[in-house]
Amino acid sequence: MTRSALFPLAAAAALALSACGGATPDVKVGVASNPRYSDGAPSQTGVPAQQVEARDAVDGAALEQLSAGRDAAGSGDFSQAKAAMQAAAQRDASFPEPHYNLGVLAEWQGQADEARGHYTRALEVKPDFGPAVLALAMQSFRRGDAAGAVRFAEERLAQAPNSNSVKNAVHRVQFLAGDTQAAIQGSMQVLRTDEKNVEAMKILAAGFAKQGKNELALSVLRNARELDAKDPEILVKQARSHLAMDEKPQARVALEAAVQVPGGGSAEAYNDLGLVYHEAGDFAGAEDMFRKALSRWPDMVSAHLNLGSALKGQQKYAEAEASMKRALELDPASADTQFNLGILYLDGQLPGVEPLARLEQAVSWFERYKQSGSRGASPTPDPVEQYLTEARKRIEVERKRADSARKAPKEAPPAPEAPPGDQP
Repeated sequence: MTRSALFPLAAAAALALSACGGATPDVKVGVASNPRYSDGAPSQTGVPAQQVEARDAVDGAALEQLSAGRDAAGSGDFSQAKAAMQAAAQRDASFPEPHYNLGVLAEWQGQADEARGHYTRALEVKPDFGPAVLALAMQSFRRGDAAGAVRFAEERLAQAPNSNSVKNAVHRVQFLAGDTQAAIQGSMQVLRTDEKNVEAMKILAAGFAKQGKNELALSVLRNARELDAKDPEILVKQARSHLAMDEKPQARVALEAAVQVPGGGSAEAYNDLGLVYHEAGDFAGAEDMFRKALSRWPDMVSAHLNLGSALKGQQKYAEAEASMKRALELDPASADTQFNLGILYLDGQLPGVEPLARLEQAVSWFERYKQSGSRGASPTPDPVEQYLTEARKRIEVERKRADSARKAPKEAPPAPEAPPGDQP
């Protein structure tokens, strides 16, 4: 019986920096619906990256500054990245990508209001800049307002009805809101007018994958990759369909390639690769990937939870507890986290926590998980009852041990040894 649960993605969004002509906000929403780790397959509800339409040439120096900013962000130097992107925005007033990327940097640092200002500025520069439409819609998603996200995206499309960039943003938002068929149909319509629209291909593939049509999704993604071999999101999507088909070696190769592509080290790509490493028993490698995911998305609930599982696998129990409790702070109602905390307290040797108290906490977390009703009508048996039975048996053992220790006669302390010179 597996005693850990890994999760692909919580209901929020992460963003990736964009390059000119190919802005790629890595915006995805997924739900870890099954609170058990089975085959390591990440969520099939991920949404592909956004491409922007070709347009007039951009100032060469501005392009270089944007590229330098992206490189600095990739190495973790956010101050240098911000300075370079601000310089790019000042250099070319018609260039929306620097404003958009400044928004991404702000998102990575938890500054949602500042990010919103940058995204809005990008739309002022280019009203049909799809990535900014999507990024602003995603802020509504994170506030729990899916209807507002859809409404905002559709309003922007009404202002630019011929823009495939905004159409793609709308289709992704529809997908995130659960209207997979609308996203598929809309993407097909885009492809009828622009058969080489890679973004529409990726949305279409995501829709097919969501419907369980992973072979069809892979076929679409292969076509997309022939058109854009440098797009890391194509690799990530291929990996997810391979995982869904239990083709784990192919998934690992695709993910490792994705994170090596400039701009490919998104939170989701690192999290997905961490899942693959974890299942292979490489807990240290998984830890590294989950930490990199969190460097891109500090509030990614699933990555905090997965990191806790990887730390537990290395017997770093106190660190595992801290990581899982951080996940709970971000999502107090998370049944996934409650279940995992129960497993941690059942098996982990936490410093400063007596076995009896630890096991009682395990029971408490398992009970909270049961009360959440997260399993719904799942056809697979829920092992939580077995864990509860085991925890209660161990509690009885600990109580009997403590009772025996109290009742045992106190042995007289041994007589002190006589000094060597006093021996008879």
